[in-house]
Amino acid sequence: MMDYKDMLSYLLRNEKALSVFKTISNSPNSFTEIKEILKIKFNPELSRILQKLDNYGLIYNVFKRGNPSNYYSFYHISPTGETIMKFLSDIENILPSI
Repeated sequence: MMDYKDMLSYLLRNEKALSVFKTISNSPNSFTEIKEILKIKFNPELSRILQKLDNYGLIYNVFKRGNPSNYYSFYHISPTGETIMKFLSDIENILPSI
C-alpha cells in the first residue's frame, strides 16, 4: 500500500478517479457498468484509474465463475476504502462548497 498523503492527493486532484471511487463505494460494479455509469469513453483511462485505486488498497477485484465459459469480475470497496470514503464524506459535509 502507498502513502496515504499520495492517495488523498490523487483522489482530490483527479475528479474522474474520485467519481470511480464513489461509484464503487455505492455498490460493487463491473468494468462495463462503471464505464457506462460515468460515461467513460476510453477503456485504458478507466483501467489506469482502477489499477491506481487497487494499488492504493481502496478497492479490490473479485472474479466469480459461472459455467465454464462465463466469468464475472466486480470491483468492491475495501475496508481501507470505506474508511477513506467516510473521511471524504465528512470533509464534504463540514466544508462549504467553494
